[in-house]
Amino acid sequence: MKHNKQLNEIVYLIERYYIEEKISPKDLETIQTFCASLTNESLEKSKFQLHYEFLKSIGFFDAPIKNPEKYWHKFNCYFRDSELSKIFAIKSTLLSESINNKKDVILKFVEIEGSFDLIYILDDTAYLINDREELEELKNNQYYVDAFDRGLGTKLDKNYDLLTGRQNQKNTRKVTITYSTNFEDFTPDNDSYIIIMPGIVDDDKVPNHDRFTLMMRFGKKINGTINRNTNFELTHFDTFQLCPPYPDGQNHC
Repeated sequence: MKHNKQLNEIVYLIERYYIEEKISPKDLETIQTFCASLTNESLEKSKFQLHYEFLKSIGFFDAPIKNPEKYWHKFNCYFRDSELSKIFAIKSTLLSESINNKKDVILKFVEIEGSFDLIYILDDTAYLINDREELEELKNNQYYVDAFDRGLGTKLDKNYDLLTGRQNQKNTRKVTITYSTNFEDFTPDNDSYIIIMPGIVDDDKVPNHDRFTLMMRFGKKINGTINRNTNFELTHFDTFQLCPPYPDGQNHC
């Protein structure tokens, strides 16, 4: 039988963690059930598989640099199929007020009825932007920001503690996508989409190493389906400003 390095690594880790009692016999049953589900074509695809297929279709994994793919896979090591595992396909015209005026795009994390969502901050007003044809103002947005802090945000924070070995840290709550290097030469239109996906920074040379981040790629809707935008092949990642860390004199994003 031909040697399969990836398979060997998987089997080795399962056996090692079982011997070290990091996974239990019940966990092994879960692994067995999961493996069976992958070969049962009658079952629904997992969120991870659906996301993988979509990102592959828009050329995310074809980027000339591999850091975005590495960030995405690191995220899935901890949050695969969780509420935080979400890809946002945003109609570019929703962000045109910022992009056309060469301003940064500010996105904050909120939790609405248990769902992870992004709000777009424009002139101190919060708007919901995913799956919408036009901007929709989110009233009482601070309530949903606080809901994220109490809910999904605690999972991000605990994971950040785990990765860094430090305690009671605050993970990312707001991402600023700077106009420079991200939106230059890009003109929003009805068929262009901005694809936002989660990641965890995996680069020792980056100050925000191990923080939750967002990554971005451009797509084009053709015959009702979002495809890669061949005019903008670059996947943008970690050129964004993350908060926290907080600016001087500020204690919340």
